[in-house]
Formats: sequence, structure tokens, C-alpha cells
Amino acid sequence: MTQNDRINLKTWIENYKAGKYYNPDANVQIEAGWYDWFCSEKTLPRKTKKLAPKVIKIATLLGEDFQKNHYVLFKNNCPLNGPLYDSFSFCTMKEGDVVYWFTPKSGHSHKAEATGREVKFEKNLAEGKWSDIVSFFKQRSNK
Repeated sequence: MTQNDRINLKTWIENYKAGKYYNPDANVQIEAGWYDWFCSEKTLPRKTKKLAPKVIKIATLLGEDFQKNHYVLFKNNCPLNGPLYDSFSFCTMKEGDVVYWFTPKSGHSHKAEATGREVKFEKNLAEGKWSDIVSFFKQRSNK
């Protein structure tokens, strides 16, 4: 994905709500943010639909400025041990650097996890149920 291909979170949310990413075409799903997957391409729209509310919730908590300066990437992960699982990352528009990484259910621990650049991705910022991830970012947004 080149810098010109990146769609900021604000636009991504608008596109998603307008139904732009419901199409099962692989190119549409790549535009939606999928960059790597081990599952069937046919399952990507369903995965996008399942992850979208989570992306929207966290992006909303992080604020409009964050949404304008970051984009989302989706990945279907294949761990050495455990089942496939999906994750998404928020990356900077300018450099493409990952700022936060999320999974609603890890293939390793089978729990929701969030980590970030601020802890050098060495430990989780929050983990447990998805509601625990939301609570962590909600607390930050209230400060």
C-alpha cells in the first residue's frame, strides 16, 4: 500500500457506513484495508463487517484529529499454534507506522488484546474481553 492509497479513518468510517466495503470483490476488500490473509477471500467482507464496529468505536474514542491522521489495516493471522484470528492496526498516514494493534480474539490467548507503540509493542495496554479494550480507551479519552 502506498501513501496515496491510504484512506484516513474518518473517510474509512464514512465509506463503511455508506456500504462501500460490503462488496466481496478482493480489490474492494484491499481498499477496505486488508493486506494479508490466510482465509478464503470470500470471507473478507464478513470479517470486515465484524471488525468495523470495533474499528469505529476505538477510532471515535481516539477523536477526530486521530481519525484524520491515521488509517486502518486488517490482517488474518496464522499463528504456529492455534487457530487463525483477525487483527487490525491503526497506522500513521504520513509514515505508515503502526501506533496501535488490536485483536478481538487472539489465536494464542483466545482473549482480546491491544498494544501500542507507547509500550514498544512489548506488552498489552489492555486485554481480556473486548469491553475491557473499549474501557481502556474510554478512560484515556476522558482525561
